[in-house]
Order: sequence, then structure tokens, then C-alpha cells
Amino acid sequence: MSSPDPAARSRFYKALVAYAILGTLACTTLDGKWRWFILILLAGLALKSWVHLRRLESE
Repeated sequence: MSSPDPAARSRFYKALVAYAILGTLACTTLDGKWRWFILILLAGLALKSWVHLRRLESE
């Protein structure tokens, strides 16, 4: 199992920060079903990013 290049790990962390910022904005500006929809969408994107990083590590 090899480590992905530092650029991939850096992009992963930047994406997580972006998802956190968007989630915070969604919590402060949206309400009801829209808030939950956006939070679930962002969680799915974060999971997809994590899986992609793990695949890069396994190559």
C-alpha cells in the first residue's frame, strides 16, 4: 500500500474544508428540508472524496 502524492492529500483536505464551510453556511441560512438535503449531499461528497483518496493509497 503506497501513499498518495502530497498534492492529492492537499486537495482532499481543501475539499473537506470547503464542505465544512458550505455546511456551516447551509446551517445558518437554510431551514427545514433544504438544510437536511444540502447537509446529506455534502456528507455524500465528503465520503466520495475519502473513498477516492483511499483508492489512490491502495494503488
